[in-house]
Amino acid sequence: MGVTNASNNEVIDVSSMKFSSLDKVNNRFYETFVLDLYRKEIMNSIKNYYKNKNEKVRGYVTPEDEKYVSIQSARNVKGLEGKFSYVLKITIRPVEKDESILGLDTLYLAVEPYRMDMTNLPKGLTKTKLLKYDHKEVKK
Repeated sequence: MGVTNASNNEVIDVSSMKFSSLDKVNNRFYETFVLDLYRKEIMNSIKNYYKNKNEKVRGYVTPEDEKYVSIQSARNVKGLEGKFSYVLKITIRPVEKDESILGLDTLYLAVEPYRMDMTNLPKGLTKTKLLKYDHKEVKK
């Protein structure tokens, strides 16, 4: 059985694909997917945090053996009702150009996934909103 790509009618055979039923594997794929999806917003938040600290942020790595993406409904969060559907808690390790780790940082982002592809958002609406940025020093 195949899936038809609507743009060019190419049939792609997915019958031989194996999907893991292990929660740990699926969670890692999910976490990586979320980091890829919100990479621009994550990098902007990191760069804004470190811009006055003379740190040249190159990117980030994920913490080892630690859950680094969690999601919560924003439905009952005061001030977010009707504006965002979810709050992401993202824990990463920003790194400098020389690969040294700058800290263990946790970002809390309010997100509205359906707006990610929108270019002309209605006034007052954004794709994401940084709610909080926590930084913890690490031994270098």
